[in-house]
Amino acid sequence: MDICYSKLFLKNGTVYAQNEFDGSFLQKGKSLYEVIRVVNGVPLFLKQHLHRLANSSKLSGLPLPVSFDTIRDTLLKLISSNIMSTGTSKIVFNYLPGSDNRANCSFYAYFLEPHYPSEQDYRQGVDTFIYHAERENPNAKIVNYDFRELMDQLIKENQVTEVILVNNQGYITECSRSNLFLVIKDTIYTAPVSEVLPGITRDFVLRACRESGYQVIEKSIHEKELVDLDAIFISGTQHKVLPVRTVKNLDMVLDSAKHTAVTTIMQKYDEIMADDINHFKEQNLE
Repeated sequence: MDICYSKLFLKNGTVYAQNEFDGSFLQKGKSLYEVIRVVNGVPLFLKQHLHRLANSSKLSGLPLPVSFDTIRDTLLKLISSNIMSTGTSKIVFNYLPGSDNRANCSFYAYFLEPHYPSEQDYRQGVDTFIYHAERENPNAKIVNYDFRELMDQLIKENQVTEVILVNNQGYITECSRSNLFLVIKDTIYTAPVSEVLPGITRDFVLRACRESGYQVIEKSIHEKELVDLDAIFISGTQHKVLPVRTVKNLDMVLDSAKHTAVTTIMQKYDEIMADDINHFKEQNLE
């Protein structure tokens, strides 16, 4: 269940106090959502988030009740109302049980508690845990409460940052909350987009890889091939580009944080992020 981190949240465009927030709505009906990082008062990569939201709407058959412009204005209102220039925002379209039409949909916007990696995490890498599980309808960002509860439990019990998912055929796909990249020598491998959530950060990391001169191959890697890896990194709204140090239940230790490809991609991604912030006001959302 989500907890509203900010003093104020919005529901259907109206501002409410934090103590009126009840995150249990996520357990009722169906929900489409996006988690969007806010930097310097700007919702990062907003256009791309909105287009993914529209794609999730199409795949799920849950129609969006408002325009892109309304979503943008709601986010900016959330940011200004809370005087919060940096944080992790979440927008949710919640459809009541048994009804998928616009009239029975509520639009929430609020801030989550941020869980950003520390500087030490970026310098040393983070711990992960491998687990055999598949995300239902991986291309659509739809709330799956049971799946999220299981992943949260695994992360807590094993004291790791992320869970690496392996499908029924033994191929590595993604992580529970982020996309996954595997480095063999100077080539970057990641699962085909048809098998994973098409992460916004993932798209820009792919761009960072190519602009840095690295070959990217979208190919499923079998878990047996993990022994051939030189580095692993993950990407996501809160992680940006984050090196992996260990896969704990495989006793696998990597020096990903010092791998030249990883550090170069980290720097290039930060440059792309800064450019998006600087040109936010010029964006056409369509």
